[in-house]
Amino acid sequence: MIIKVYHGSTLCLPEPALLPLTRRLDFGAGFYTTSDMVQARRWACVKKRRKMDSQAVVSIYDVPAVFDSDKLSIKHFDTPDTEWLDFVMAHRMGKEQPNMSYDVICGPVANDTLYETLTLYERGILNHSETIARLKTHKLADQIVFATLKDALAKVYHSRLYKSLECEETKLWHHSPMLLLDCMMSELETGVLEFPDE
Repeated sequence: MIIKVYHGSTLCLPEPALLPLTRRLDFGAGFYTTSDMVQARRWACVKKRRKMDSQAVVSIYDVPAVFDSDKLSIKHFDTPDTEWLDFVMAHRMGKEQPNMSYDVICGPVANDTLYETLTLYERGILNHSETIARLKTHKLADQIVFATLKDALAKVYHSRLYKSLECEETKLWHHSPMLLLDCMMSELETGVLEFPDE
């Protein structure tokens, strides 16, 4: 199964690329995407204003939904909980993250409309529970961050499975994501793509 992810920027990026980090972001350095087109448009417009650029661009990527893999180091936050809050605040405050060697990080985005809540937490005015309770009153979009393109996205985009999924005649697209994940893992381990039995 292929999922669409969106990247909001002032640049047209035909392929994902790790760009120099110019500010502290929720999940640290990486290529930030979302499954929400509206959120990507917001990001593009914010970046346009910050950079005083002439354009806001949303780049769209088709990515195989194979991110339950044991071969990729994936961190997934389902909701803004204590672990998510600590993770986000550590990155926003520029603190080192030991053991932060994830290829892909997924979870809610703490956008700039929540800045006041995060500032109150950072200053010790709100505790974890109060902060999370406030965050949960907002509709939070998701973000999918490819932290190591070399190890994550490149493995997917350059796989034989991905090329086969692009070709309609293979009919691979009708298989379940879990079966496709098994095919991908087998290909990564053996270097050979074996098509699933009908």
